[in-house]
Amino acid sequence: MPQPHISILIATHNCLELTRRCFESLNTSLERGPSYEIIVVDDCSTDGTAQFLDSLGAPYRVLHNRERGNFALNNNRAAAIAQGEIFCFLNNDTLLKGTWWEPMLDAFKQFDDAGCVGNVQFLETGRYDHFGICFPPWLTPLHFGQNLKKAPYFDGAYSRWGAVTGACFMIWRERFFEVGGFDTQYINGCEDVDLCLRLHRKGYWHYVAHASEIVHI
Repeated sequence: MPQPHISILIATHNCLELTRRCFESLNTSLERGPSYEIIVVDDCSTDGTAQFLDSLGAPYRVLHNRERGNFALNNNRAAAIAQGEIFCFLNNDTLLKGTWWEPMLDAFKQFDDAGCVGNVQFLETGRYDHFGICFPPWLTPLHFGQNLKKAPYFDGAYSRWGAVTGACFMIWRERFFEVGGFDTQYINGCEDVDLCLRLHRKGYWHYVAHASEIVHI
């Protein structure tokens, strides 16, 4: 098989119906997309998720944990066997819309210093959830624009940030491994911000593609 352009990496633990909805939207959105593979790491699900994943064929590849892991461990495990030159880390509680992937891929053509490329994310309420991650004076990282009804004004198709959310972002595979992947000491929180900050120390910036919009439940 030819090498896929993108490896989409997804960690799951229970939440079967969310995973079904995510995969349905993902399959539809990629019908006219780039070459890709999907690697799923199931973290000891007990609600039928494991059996559902085993029923999937190509382009899905499924790994089953024998012991509980965490977001960082599971995604590092997926990355270790991924074949694509670009990794796309994706939560299983997302719904993909249209050609969400295209503006994200275009960012790598425009920005040589791109670390992680994220996108605009909505809540199911219709309010916004993410335009990028900012660091207010009290230093706790926040999703910029969270719960806004109307999008803020940005000059251009992309904006530059200190970090983006791990719910959906793309990165060159070699840059992910250059900084050692996710730090597994983080337990389902801030491992995405930590990755972005370590990349930034290497001289990379993070971008959000405004024309790429998804729902993050």
